[in-house]
Amino acid sequence: MLTQPSTVKTRLALTITDYDGTLANAIKAVSDRFDRECSRTLARIAFALLMLAIGSPALNGASVLGPSTYEYEAEGTLDVVRYLAWGNTQREDSVSFKVYVRDCQWLIHIVPGKFLKYRETSSDSQYMYTLGVLATPGVPQGAWGGLVCPDSVPFCGPIPHAPVIWLALADSCYLDKAGNTLEPPYAQRATRVRLPVQVARNSDVARLPKEIVFFDDGFDRDSGLLKKRSPPYDKGFTNAVYSVGGFTNLGLFSLPISFTLRVFRQADDQRGAVPDFDYSGTVTNVRPTCSLQSFVPAIPEHRQGTIEDRRLAAGGAIIGQGFQYNATNWPTIAEAEKLPGFAKYLANQLRLSSIGIARVTDPTGTIRTSLSIEPAKRVKIAAEAIRLAPRRSLFIWFFLAALVSGLILVAFLRLSKS
Repeated sequence: MLTQPSTVKTRLALTITDYDGTLANAIKAVSDRFDRECSRTLARIAFALLMLAIGSPALNGASVLGPSTYEYEAEGTLDVVRYLAWGNTQREDSVSFKVYVRDCQWLIHIVPGKFLKYRETSSDSQYMYTLGVLATPGVPQGAWGGLVCPDSVPFCGPIPHAPVIWLALADSCYLDKAGNTLEPPYAQRATRVRLPVQVARNSDVARLPKEIVFFDDGFDRDSGLLKKRSPPYDKGFTNAVYSVGGFTNLGLFSLPISFTLRVFRQADDQRGAVPDFDYSGTVTNVRPTCSLQSFVPAIPEHRQGTIEDRRLAAGGAIIGQGFQYNATNWPTIAEAEKLPGFAKYLANQLRLSSIGIARVTDPTGTIRTSLSIEPAKRVKIAAEAIRLAPRRSLFIWFFLAALVSGLILVAFLRLSKS
């Protein structure tokens, strides 16, 4: 409560005790109204600050706010500007988001626009989940696809909305363990490598970042081989800068109310670095509590969808291939192992891992090799990948080859007759 009945009675010099119950109820009602209007639990925060001030062990290892050290929810919008050639820019559709965090568990719900009703990316502190619910005309309502994997940093393809929001509002536990190199969450290629960084963080219990500078390390990996960039980029350059425009205080911790991420690329004229993308986030509402009980995305009720499960992808496989199956829920590993086709999937993963090449995840299914594979091994890798490809794909390739050969033969015969 905001105050105690005894304090009010002392200040007002009241000695009668007939109405102590009424006074206590009135103070509690006013306190509850303040809690709702301010979106803060003032009584608990006041007690926490008191424990902090007197050095109470109540804050040593466990929070007075309950079993978790910190929890919160945030809502807002993210805007994206892409920098094109000749100084042109392209503004992408704004997306709205909701973020739920409890210690190292988090869930990001975004509404990205035309084709998806919504997408959720989350971590239960053991695995990362992604669920996309379709909103495309002609597709049954509630149709969905999912991904579960052991990754630490979310990946979301050409425009990484969720990873950038994660960087601003849900990356604290990752930063605790990452040291002075981080996987860039803004990366558009699946072949992500850790980059050197400089990080400044808040000193409160949530320890969210105030600024992060990502540095390119001077190596080009686009071809699949590790090689130095051409000068002057061989010495590295600033690859991206994340910064917070302001924070709002929630008692024991603060959340950003605005944040930006600017990503740079090499200039076309090879003179310095130029902007590639700008991400601008605005947080419009925050709460110091989290309403979620589970951080695994809820699958639409009674709807079957397709899940790509990478929890059992072989650590040495060169293809980031997940086990795909239809489901109406997120199965445990034990349940997934009993599904039809799992034995064949596992055998393929073991064959791939025997090649001895580092696995690089690619959600599109594109073959990715490690960063330092000599050409002789590339031939072996390609042959192994083709051998493991579906027979239908091989049939299509043979059909196309035969068709092209036939067209060439017809053209040759016509030329001969003429």
